[in-house]
Order: sequence, then structure tokens, then C-alpha cells
Amino acid sequence: MSQAAGSASAGSVHGFSVHSRARFNYLRSGGGEPLLVRENGSPPDQVGSFLAQRTSRNGAVTHIYERNGTFSVDVEGIGWFVVDSTAGSIEVPPWPEPAWLEAEIWGLPAALLVLARGGLLLHASAVEVDGRVVILTGPSHHGKTTLAGALSAAGHRLLSEDLIRLDVGTTTPRVYPGPAVLRLRRDVARWLDVPGAREVAADAEKVHLALEPAQRGTCDPLPLAGIVLLHRGSTLAMERLEPVSMIQDLWAISLNLPTSEGRARCFNDITHIAESVPIWKLVRPLTRESLPDVMNLVIEAGRAP
Repeated sequence: MSQAAGSASAGSVHGFSVHSRARFNYLRSGGGEPLLVRENGSPPDQVGSFLAQRTSRNGAVTHIYERNGTFSVDVEGIGWFVVDSTAGSIEVPPWPEPAWLEAEIWGLPAALLVLARGGLLLHASAVEVDGRVVILTGPSHHGKTTLAGALSAAGHRLLSEDLIRLDVGTTTPRVYPGPAVLRLRRDVARWLDVPGAREVAADAEKVHLALEPAQRGTCDPLPLAGIVLLHRGSTLAMERLEPVSMIQDLWAISLNLPTSEGRARCFNDITHIAESVPIWKLVRPLTRESLPDVMNLVIEAGRAP
């Protein structure tokens, strides 16, 4: 992310039309709710009440505070993000690695804005199959990003590799594409070639790839075809699950504001999803050799009536 003169529409992500003086690497075309992103190197004057604490995989601690609809997010080692859900703005700290910071912006800060406005988010990857969305999810280190990347390399549009926004206010839930970024483990990046994707950042674990503009498409919402829950196993098998049995699994991958209202809204939303779209359990070996057969099963799920 680099500074540019003036504040203009930079592109779209998570259903937001981003306005900023900065340039971004991962935005798509299209419109959405206005979102102003601006840099601010000073901590907020007032942070409000403590809301939650999170610890990342590398041990960095994030503290979240809320005051009258404004969230102050203190990320250890990075700085303060301030999310104003009423005005529709995110203040971000100065950072020497713009592409790395951008991935952070479209993570927790954008998620807080979505949640405060009544939306739903799932920790999941997602791809487009014939105009509909298949969500891929499961515990960490279960290969959802690798699978999504392989489907992207095969020509299926990548909509998200970590966090996906859903609108459940319609009969069939709709999905908003997230940032056009793919963060692959270094060992996977050595053999998985995603045509047109370019490396824009890297950390100790992953290579950050920006998708080619022609592969991104718009941020317009798409209907949800179904959800695939990924499991490890010695053999390949896929089965459709009963909706009532899936609420606990969906709750485990959903984000919610830690308030009574936030939790209740999240529970109602995931219940609606479980009752509205098919959910499959996909058991497979985590091997490169099994990947083509796994991809075929996901594509079949996306094309199922």
C-alpha cells in the first residue's frame, strides 16, 4: 500500500467500496458500502471498554476496545487500528511493508465493521464454481488454502483464502468476495503455480501472492452453493450432512461480537445457513497426489442442484 494524491475509489472488498489516498494490492472492481481508509500514526484519545483479546499464531497479542460503535484495536508490534462503524472508516498505522499491512486491514478491522453492521463472517476459503460459491473450511493446517489455490490455478475464481462475508437476509445466502490475495506456505508455493499471481510480500511462514486483475472479477455478491468441511483421513470420501448436526461446526468457524446481541445474531445466521444450503464432510489424505480427485469432488459439490 503506497500513498497517492487525493481520496478516490480504490476498488472493493468484503462488500465495501474503498476510498483512500493509498494504493492497494488486493482490491477488486465493483461498488459497495463506502469505506474510508486513512493513515494515522497516533493512538486513539479514548479507547472505551475492553471487548476482547486475541493471540495470533506467532504469539502476538491483540486487544480490542469499543466505545459508541468505534473499535480501537491494538496489535502488538504493529500499532493501532480504529474502526468507526457509524462513519464507515478505518484508521491504520504507518507500516513499512504495505502489502503485509493491507492483509491485516482486510482481516480483523474490516471484520469488526461487518459485524457491527449486522453481517456474518466465517473463517474459510471460498471459490466460484459456475457462478455460485463453495466455501472450504476446517481446522488450521487442514489444507483449505492449498485447495483453494489449486482450484484457482485450475481456473475457478478465488473469492477468499481466510475470511468470507455472508449476507443471510435472503432465501439463499450470498457471499461477498474478499481480498484478492493468496498466502501459501513456502513449501506449497514452490510447486503450486497460480497463473498471473505475483509475489508482493512474504513472512517466515508464507508467501503472499496478489491475483492478476483479470482473475479478480467484481465484489458483487454471489449465491452460496454449499459448504465443504475438510477433514484428514487415509482415504478419500465425501458425504452430505444433516443440517441440525452442523450448527456446532459452523459456530466454531464464525466470528461474532462478544456481546449477547452479537452472539444471538450469529447463532441465528448460522442456523439459517445450515437450513438453506448443502453441507458436506470431505475426508481426504493431505497429499499432493490426491489433490486432483479432491478438486473434482469440490467442483461437483458446486454444480449440485
